[in-house]
Amino acid sequence: MPPVDHTLFLAARVVGAVLFGMSAWHHARDLAGFRAAIEGYRLLPGGAFGVVALAIIAAEACIAVSLASGLLLYMGALVAVCLLALFAVAIAINLLRGRTDIDCGCSWARGGTRLGWGLVLRNGLIITLLATLLAPVQGSPGALQVIDGIGAGLAVLLGYHIAGEFLSLARRSKEGRRVES
Repeated sequence: MPPVDHTLFLAARVVGAVLFGMSAWHHARDLAGFRAAIEGYRLLPGGAFGVVALAIIAAEACIAVSLASGLLLYMGALVAVCLLALFAVAIAINLLRGRTDIDCGCSWARGGTRLGWGLVLRNGLIITLLATLLAPVQGSPGALQVIDGIGAGLAVLLGYHIAGEFLSLARRSKEGRRVES
């Protein structure tokens, strides 16, 4: 794998740390709701939902700490990529089953986010970005690369949040039109 520029590497760390940190925080705040979302996928035996919910929250928190601090960075990035791939597969299985009207368990928006192929694509894009953390880094970072990397990561996060809000508004608008009909 060719070396990665420090700007891209730092942007990926910022994006991953914030996404996984916020995800762990939101899931822990609404453990019952997260557990119900996992149950909604119908992929696990009945008694596993609570344990799996706690394991995912712990993994998300560990990933966030790893990517933010740089401790066990390769391991944190690898677990992040694997976890996102697992989520994408779970979503795809349910989409192929025709089950689109369940909460993905991955959104921080009010009312949750329903399953769709856009979520699989979103996970694929995040996986691609975080996979850069598995490559060697080119040289030592300069001050401008650090600033650029952090700024680029924050810009990606802003775009991610805006896109999520637009999708949530579109869904609510569509549901409102359905109720009016």
